[in-house]
Amino acid sequence: MPGWAGLPARPPRARGRRRHPDPPRPGGGLSPLGGALRRRRFSRRPGAGNGTDRGGGSVAPSGAVASDLANELREDDARYRAVVETAGDGIVSADADGVITSFNQAAERMFGYTRDEVVGRPLTILMPERFHDAHRAGLQRFIATGERHLIGRTVEVTARRKDGAEFPLELSLASWEAEGRQFFTGVLRDTTDRTRIEQYFAVERAVLHVLSEASGTHEALGGALQALAEGTGWDLGDVWTVDEERAVLRCQSLWRSPAIEADAFRALTRQTTFRRGEGLPGRVWESCRPAWIADVQLDENFPRRPAAAEDGLHAAIALPLTSGGQFIGVLELLSQKRRPPDDELLNLLVVIAREVGYFVERKRTENSLRELATIVESAGDAIMGKSADGLITSWNAGAERLYGYTREEAVGQSVEILFPEGQARELQELLERAHTGVRIERYETVRRRKDGSELDVSLTIAPVVGGNGHRTAAVAIAADISRQKRAERALAATAAELERSNAELERFGSIAAHDLSEPLRLISGFAELLRKRHAADLDEEGNQFLETIENASERMGQLVDDLLTYARVGRTTSREPVACGELVEQAVASLSVRIAESDARVIVAPLPVVHADASQLGQLFQNLISNALKFAGELVPEVRVSAERDEDAWRFSVADNGIGIEPRDAERIFDPFQRLHPRDAFPGTGIGLGICKRVVELHGGRIWAEPGSIEGTEFRFTIPDSPSPPAGRG
Repeated sequence: MPGWAGLPARPPRARGRRRHPDPPRPGGGLSPLGGALRRRRFSRRPGAGNGTDRGGGSVAPSGAVASDLANELREDDARYRAVVETAGDGIVSADADGVITSFNQAAERMFGYTRDEVVGRPLTILMPERFHDAHRAGLQRFIATGERHLIGRTVEVTARRKDGAEFPLELSLASWEAEGRQFFTGVLRDTTDRTRIEQYFAVERAVLHVLSEASGTHEALGGALQALAEGTGWDLGDVWTVDEERAVLRCQSLWRSPAIEADAFRALTRQTTFRRGEGLPGRVWESCRPAWIADVQLDENFPRRPAAAEDGLHAAIALPLTSGGQFIGVLELLSQKRRPPDDELLNLLVVIAREVGYFVERKRTENSLRELATIVESAGDAIMGKSADGLITSWNAGAERLYGYTREEAVGQSVEILFPEGQARELQELLERAHTGVRIERYETVRRRKDGSELDVSLTIAPVVGGNGHRTAAVAIAADISRQKRAERALAATAAELERSNAELERFGSIAAHDLSEPLRLISGFAELLRKRHAADLDEEGNQFLETIENASERMGQLVDDLLTYARVGRTTSREPVACGELVEQAVASLSVRIAESDARVIVAPLPVVHADASQLGQLFQNLISNALKFAGELVPEVRVSAERDEDAWRFSVADNGIGIEPRDAERIFDPFQRLHPRDAFPGTGIGLGICKRVVELHGGRIWAEPGSIEGTEFRFTIPDSPSPPAGRG
């Protein structure tokens, strides 16, 4: 025992007072007897002599006194045996040679030895081997000098159980003599639980210190992993966070103990990603619960198992990192030892993982706020915050440029400084809408600069909800649309002028067409009379002249009819539900003669009902089908009509197997009177596709041609699905 006292001892941790059995006092009458402690007490029976001889020395007790003394000694022995054996602390006695002389039941439980296994054996069996030399030196020092510097003190030492496990021990040491021999008694208390709790508190404090002092997320996670792994005996640690874009976990930080290499495992960890349920991190992601694996080399759902085996890794634990119920990532620890689940350690790790999760989320929020502040400050638009009572609370550089007020001049002022006179009602309405939580999008209005000039702005106002759930403020974003408004006004004026010009042109075309119709009818009529009455009187050249007149008047008549049709499109446009399938049937019926003559096939897929002008849409289908029949080429004509949904519109298709068009001509074919082929090859005025374009645009859609890859052409056009007002003319 004095040798144990010669070991490096830790002073006891500060704590509240607690009671131990009183340590024996040196020379206090304690002696070894049958492996237990006895205390001798002398007493005198009433009426006995004074117990002194004439020389003044003690005399031997009489027979009666001796009998009483023996009884008392037996009672004391039983009493002290009971005290020692029922004590909660271990009590071990040894002689000056370091040989164990007594070992109570608490010591048996503490060390795992029975009394018979240790009594008579050296104290070194109760201490780690590395302390044996210090123990022997302490014994020799005591024998040589009688030094007792730890007698009566309480110290902490490291002990060893029968199974070889080490544990912390609190030792209170006393010495005593009996029959001229020196003995020592130690009161032992296993402080494993207390030491562990203190260790865990120290680990938690260390991790929190790292998180609070770190300047960045990477530094903080690396330091926290080191503090956590070193403090709890793990060899390697990593943190996984969610890659939102790819929906996988990716290693963000990795730490290893200097005592191991684990190169293969670390390299694989850095390049590996996990989906939900995959590997240890993926399992924790899926369940959002901790997972402990005693030996990863035996776990089939551990994809890094070969690398773990190569580097001698066994135990692993992974914990979810969460903040406010939101999953953030996974903290993983690994060890080269096989470690069965430990509930106390698990509870500590859960607490620390929660703190790490809070930290990661806080750093993300801080980064987002910094990014947002940078965006706000560098934004070209004016961004300002305002309180519920209309006071300006923030003012970015864009607001300074737009309104002319500096941040110092604007913050704290009422937003009324930005409103022109007469807009007090608008101000009140906007404040009320923001206070009720209504988001205002692209609200166009007029604002006033510092110099008094006014400008057109587009406002977006969003309410800000405070921590108590109440709407306490609003953020307003203002974009300068003065140039846009000037352009819109100029465009509106131009459009009005263009519409007026188009109306005059349409009127002129209609009048011109009507005025041309009468002379054409006369020319055609007289040419017909001339052929009926005088064809025989004309020579061959005269008949050729007459045929030329007839053909020219026919073409001119067709042109006049097309002009009138083009002018009528858009003059009156109604909107009503129209079954497109019926319109196509009517168009096919109108073209039945040409279809029969060419053996053409017109294949019509199911078509929708749309809101349109039935007459104009019917003209559109007829023109496109007629166009397909006209440009069929050498093949038997085949025309396919179909439609499909295109977001909020229907996209129609009229495809043929004809001669097709060149990509360079795909746009200009819709210009009125535009022809791609000689008139003698394909008859017509070239205005049919122009009419199609006008009809589609009046319905709010668009039309285009898709040249075929080998042959044929596909015309596509869109018609909005919902009713829309007729487009303006022009």
